Amino acid sequence: VGHQLLLNYCYGHVNSSLLLFPYSPTVNFINHGSKEKANAEIVWSSYPYHKGEWLNLSLEEMKELQKTGLMFDIVATKDIDLGEEVLLYYGKDWEDSWNEHIEDWTTAENEQDGMMQKNVTDTLGVHLNQRSNSDFIILTVEE
Repeated sequence: VGHQLLLNYCYGHVNSSLLLFPYSPTVNFINHGSKEKANAEIVWSSYPYHKGEWLNLSLEEMKELQKTGLMFDIVATKDIDLGEEVLLYYGKDWEDSWNEHIEDWTTAENEQDGMMQKNVTDTLGVHLNQRSNSDFIILTVEE
């Protein structure tokens, strides 16, 4: 689970085995938005510390460097109001995979206490702390 959780926050491309893990605290406030609602995009950084020449290296050569060098920026594509969520369009492949995940996830009745177990994603668009249903319980894998 931990490995997959980490991969969920990486950026990559279907034609490359290179994954970029953003570690700026600001990326925690960026989410997926539809193609129509997205208000930002990722571009290679123009910051002097970005080492664009690394893009010509093989993956094996990059692995040997073991330091920060490739950098990207999140750039607004529309005006973003104060308090408005920053949304990136993750792409059709991501959307298809997400929808397949939602379809494949099943809910099951817990026979011991009759409480319904649900995947957090069943709430789609509703924050857990905004739910008024007191029967909603999140169980760990061990439970």
